[in-house]
Amino acid sequence: MLEDNWPNFGQHFPPAITAAMNLTVVSSTEVQPMPVDCQPPIQPIQSQLRRTGNEVRKYGPIDGKVHDKSDKYCEVVSVPTSTHVAQIVGKQGSKIKLLRAKSRTHIQTPVAGQEPVFIITGVREDVLKVKAEILSASDHFTAVSEERKQKFRQNSDVPGSVCLNLIIPSYMIGLIVGRNGNTIRNIQKITETYIETPKVCENSSFRITGVMRNVEIAKQYIIEHVKSKSNLPFRIDVLFNGDHKLTFN
Repeated sequence: MLEDNWPNFGQHFPPAITAAMNLTVVSSTEVQPMPVDCQPPIQPIQSQLRRTGNEVRKYGPIDGKVHDKSDKYCEVVSVPTSTHVAQIVGKQGSKIKLLRAKSRTHIQTPVAGQEPVFIITGVREDVLKVKAEILSASDHFTAVSEERKQKFRQNSDVPGSVCLNLIIPSYMIGLIVGRNGNTIRNIQKITETYIETPKVCENSSFRITGVMRNVEIAKQYIIEHVKSKSNLPFRIDVLFNGDHKLTFN
């Protein structure tokens, strides 16, 4: 008989079907129950029920505990500028690689021209820890930048100090900032100016502050850097408000 080969065969059917299977036909109009000693043993209902990951998410786990370790959680973390991204990612991605390995999460980093946003995927607890670390690093870099800015303002508060906005296509911002912000920092150091890096999502204007002659030199450094890296023809237009705009032909 089928029940002899598969003793648990009837356990997964609804009660009505199981009851029907437990009846033996003796005539076309009369049926009688199967003897009790021939019926398959009844397993505890708990052992018969299993829920997939989707069912756990929809209905909740049977015993109150989530057993599906494959469930993923995602967080999107925004930082102020592409310079912040460079600081968080580290040289050749060293910092972000270490954070991935330590947290066992997947961290998608923005590339040049994209908004400064990190996408973190993994177990919720680990994702939230990574989010906190990224925001902490971003806040630290912001504080350091503000401190540098204040020092520069104190030193540049002399007659002749000017401010120039140099508008650059947004996809060129990462190129000008350089890996870990090295390029823009070197230009600031050489020219003794302060250069504020733009936010991709708001504008693409580098704000250069300092003595007029140094500001002009810093602008030329940026232009020459774009020329050497892009190999594309462009022009510099002076707008009605005094801003300078780099436009590719």
